[in-house]
Amino acid sequence: MQRTEGPRVVIDAQQINFIDYSGVEMLHQEARRLGQQGRVLVLRNARPQVIEELHKLEGPENCPILFED
Repeated sequence: MQRTEGPRVVIDAQQINFIDYSGVEMLHQEARRLGQQGRVLVLRNARPQVIEELHKLEGPENCPILFED
């Protein structure tokens, strides 16, 4: 992800069924790094259970990751 240059880094998460704490933490860190550059990390088609796990770290209102269908 560090070599991408667009304003939005989009990950198609449709096939992700499970994410553990290390994956959650890595995505949060990457989203924050991108945010410092004026960019965003977007997970597209994420399953509800994956979104729920990503929200647990900082709460839905503070999650630095955007979600879209």
